[in-house]
Amino acid sequence: LTYSVIPQCEVHLEIAAPDNDSNTAWMELESSPSGPFLNKIEFRPLAKRWYRVRFEALDTLPIRVWNLGLYEPRAGQKNDYWVALGASIQNQSMRQACFAPEIKRLFGGADPIMFNLAVPGWRSEDLLRNLPFFLEQHPHATYFCIHIGGNNVSQERPFPKGAGTLRRDLDKVIQILLEAGKIPILATLSFRAYKQGAPVPPESNGSGPYVTHIYNPLAKNMCRNQLACRDTIGVDMYRFTKSNTKYLRADGIHLNPLGEKEWCHQWARSAGRIVYQQAQIRLSEKNTRLNFRWPRDTVAVFQAIQDVNNTASISESPKTLVSDLSTKLLNKALKPKNVLWIQSSKGKKIIRQSYSSGSAVTWNFKNSEGKLVESGLYDFRLSLGKKSYSGRILFLR
Repeated sequence: LTYSVIPQCEVHLEIAAPDNDSNTAWMELESSPSGPFLNKIEFRPLAKRWYRVRFEALDTLPIRVWNLGLYEPRAGQKNDYWVALGASIQNQSMRQACFAPEIKRLFGGADPIMFNLAVPGWRSEDLLRNLPFFLEQHPHATYFCIHIGGNNVSQERPFPKGAGTLRRDLDKVIQILLEAGKIPILATLSFRAYKQGAPVPPESNGSGPYVTHIYNPLAKNMCRNQLACRDTIGVDMYRFTKSNTKYLRADGIHLNPLGEKEWCHQWARSAGRIVYQQAQIRLSEKNTRLNFRWPRDTVAVFQAIQDVNNTASISESPKTLVSDLSTKLLNKALKPKNVLWIQSSKGKKIIRQSYSSGSAVTWNFKNSEGKLVESGLYDFRLSLGKKSYSGRILFLR
């Protein structure tokens, strides 16, 4: 159950038998303080029971409730469930009432929920420290929209001050989300026209160098195997804000009311293009190859492209695991007893396959029992005679 409410309220989820006709028989299941962001109450409904949500005001102001919705998330599945992570700009902008209608307008059939967990003043290390708690509180979430690091830059600029720590924190955040089977969507840092201290321009005093040397490489790497943003930045908030400085407040950093709305819409357009256009792509020999430069990228992360409503074709169309090998090299390298090992990121053995000369190296995402594996990270090791090469795949059902 999702909802937003103002002013601050105590929210009670209660249950009663179907023949209940008075307020005395209601039993409380859960109670929590709630506010204007999207809130949730999780429960397993029982048959032949009434449920109600009671909003108890903490002051005398009239209560307003919106964003009411009922959702049934699927464990281990690709739910249309989003989380916004970051600091003040994300906190002030990412709203269900703004994000969901724009997604539905642009991508028919989508029905997203967006939870805003951004906290004003946070640096990258704050997000990294609290990320395990967020994952525990939102186990069914799929997409994590990240815009973090502005406070790092404000406090440590100019570049390269603080760059090493910021890059390591972002790497760790992304890795934690991938290992949890989530899809991180990293935005480039916004343009920041500082007025105090070292002013901007010149941009060497601002966020531009951090974007160039940290965010752009990370974002491009994440987009590399997403067809909707290949060879581009998926969510380029630096370009968006630099091209629209009218959306900035007088401090040159935060967003005015119009900017808050447009920021949310930009996330919907850019991240939605990555997520929903990708989901509409049917499996084929052309779009199911997992591309990487072999053998230089011996450890890489790949996102398997698939249609979650087309599991039959998933089982029928094995995906080429090593696709950028030339045919000549493949025929020359593969000899009898060449072996491909697949295991989960936690070390559980999934399958072992042998290949003869000239064979395509494929895995159809099934285990040794012929069952489709669960969503998650999988490690592979390909033995080619005396040499072996390894990599990692993020598989999403």
